[in-house]
Amino acid sequence: MRTVNTRLVLVAAAVALLASVAYPWLQNTTGTGAGTRWTSMPVTIVINSAGSADVPGTADDDAIRAALASLQGITSSTVAFNENTNASERARTDYNSSNINLYVFDETGWSGLFGSGGSGAVAITPYSFQLNGSIISADVVFNGRDYTFSTDGSGSSVDIRSVTTHETEHLLGFDHTGDYTASLFPITFDNVTRSPAPDDVAGLSTIYPESNYSSTFGSISGTVRTTAASAARGAQVVAANTDGMVTATAYTDANGAFTVRGLVPGGYTLYAEPLNGPLYPGNVSLDTIDTNFGTAYLGGNTTPTVVTVTAGQTAAAGQITVGAATSINITSGTPVRANRGQSVSVWLSGTAINTATNVSIPGNGVTISGAQILSASQARLDLTISASAPLGSRTMILWVTNGGDCTALTGGQHVLDASGNSES
Repeated sequence: MRTVNTRLVLVAAAVALLASVAYPWLQNTTGTGAGTRWTSMPVTIVINSAGSADVPGTADDDAIRAALASLQGITSSTVAFNENTNASERARTDYNSSNINLYVFDETGWSGLFGSGGSGAVAITPYSFQLNGSIISADVVFNGRDYTFSTDGSGSSVDIRSVTTHETEHLLGFDHTGDYTASLFPITFDNVTRSPAPDDVAGLSTIYPESNYSSTFGSISGTVRTTAASAARGAQVVAANTDGMVTATAYTDANGAFTVRGLVPGGYTLYAEPLNGPLYPGNVSLDTIDTNFGTAYLGGNTTPTVVTVTAGQTAAAGQITVGAATSINITSGTPVRANRGQSVSVWLSGTAINTATNVSIPGNGVTISGAQILSASQARLDLTISASAPLGSRTMILWVTNGGDCTALTGGQHVLDASGNSES
């Protein structure tokens, strides 16, 4: 039996055929619980020759190719692409055919995917699969009717490479993550999500592993339960390394159980948070999601437990105990990136922000030089990024009391090198 699904960026879709799994990132699954994936590599793709009406020459094609190359370049994964450059194939626009995996810009609404009026979707990835999870075909359709595209994300334009990276991960069978600056976060941040973040890499490497993956990386398993001993279902569990970098995320299953996979050996702290912003239940295809609890660290918020991961092994974390829901909640932050050696002001938005008494960004190399509560819904942080700060995503945490109630913006600040690159 063949089933069709669509995934998109910027607008969430409710997909009844998908069931929940407790992975770092979220792999789409069929109605039978099988994870969607390509059964062989490389995936042959075609880039429609018309391209974007907003970008001259072949720069749009090159941006798509650069995104594919960043995913293909993950050394712990077998993900690979083969581009069919045959002229007759590149002229095709029949994205819903099962014999082509097409990247195409819809400049007039001809695809029918973006409705008759303005759409919030920058792009949509429709794909078909067998009930055993095997993907038959998949396409990426860019919404050129409602959005202006570019190769640098300048002004109000949308960066082609960022969107392509996100949508191609959908094409490979994945749903959204709650890591704010991961490629699979449902809102794309231009030039931050151009390349896969560690959370994206963990997913791609677990589903499409290279031969030494299982003996090179480790995982952490555990449960999330309330103080009343009830399972916290659909909670996001975040693993951060000793540098404070967000490394991988997981969602809990119907029993509150989770496994965070794709971890480099070393020490990690874990915290669980509800999907109450900036990622919301409508952004992911989980069966049941509880949000009536507060953010909490493994071992408690005062002195979080450090879990040691060994290559080829699954470390038992035990239970993360979460308390009642809190009023304080961060739902967004901007800007999301800063270069090494730079000072930057970051605006955080949410609810009951004015109840915060402390703020922290775990890890080394990022110093909070000032903090100001502007209103009940907004605060400003002044950050200084050292010249040697580790590259990657950090989490911003507001505390009502130090070691007490808190709210986290997972991956809310992304450290780039002095040239604006996210890789070493």
